Amino acid sequence: MRSLLVRAFIPVLVFCSISSTTFGQEMTIDDLTAKHIAAVGAKEKLASVRNLFLLGDAGFKIHGSAAQLAGRAAILSDRARVTWGLTFQSNEYPQDQFGFDGKKVVVRRTSPEGRSLLTQFLNDNRKLLEDGILGGALSRTWILLNNGGKGRIKVAGTKKLDGRETIVVDYNPKGADFLTKLYFDAETFRHVRSEHTVAQSAVQGPSMDASAGQAGSLTRLTEVFSDFKKMGDLMLPTAYKITYSRSGVGNVSTQAGSAREVEWSFRFTDFAVDQDLADDAFAISTD
Repeated sequence: MRSLLVRAFIPVLVFCSISSTTFGQEMTIDDLTAKHIAAVGAKEKLASVRNLFLLGDAGFKIHGSAAQLAGRAAILSDRARVTWGLTFQSNEYPQDQFGFDGKKVVVRRTSPEGRSLLTQFLNDNRKLLEDGILGGALSRTWILLNNGGKGRIKVAGTKKLDGRETIVVDYNPKGADFLTKLYFDAETFRHVRSEHTVAQSAVQGPSMDASAGQAGSLTRLTEVFSDFKKMGDLMLPTAYKITYSRSGVGNVSTQAGSAREVEWSFRFTDFAVDQDLADDAFAISTD
């Protein structure tokens, strides 16, 4: 009887051993990068894409408000450069344009009155564009397609998001004040979310009593990627959302009022690859 029990449990023990080894092994950033690249497209096909152009619809809204804006969005990128363009049907918020030309980050003013919350965040945290973080695989400058950027990058564990297991990657850019967390679906290895966080300490008041009443702030830019579809040889998200939020202080200010969160949404419907581009294709006017 004992020998039968031993024989019966051997497969179970082998399975448990394999399972614990498989799930217990720590995934390296090189492992994750290779799997993520394969999820975007075959390595040789991906390497052959010189440039990528995406075009689609854009929306803007303030959480808690019925007011919404409709517009268009475009992203043009190659391995070293990227340009984003947003246009809206609004005199107060007519457009946003920003990018990296291979040497410097350029963020255009939204209007003569100033920048939007998005472009102000990007202007203050330029490494998001310089290191190829913003937009994920929607841009050919994407950090995981280009040798991991210039900062410290590592796998930091797993986390459940909307009921699905994700692999979390921490990225600390050199010489920047923000921290980035990247989330990858643990089954498909698609990049599904990014969180870029800036923490600011409380402002020192003129006296101890005044300082005690001050609070720090946490500003976060969150990107969510979904509805992945084939675009040529690449598997890319066609639905994309950016949320700007701030906590620990009063409401964020916009020209349309005040709110705790504002959101940009995108639906990319058209694409082109390997276009013959003019020399100034990535130039952004600062006028």
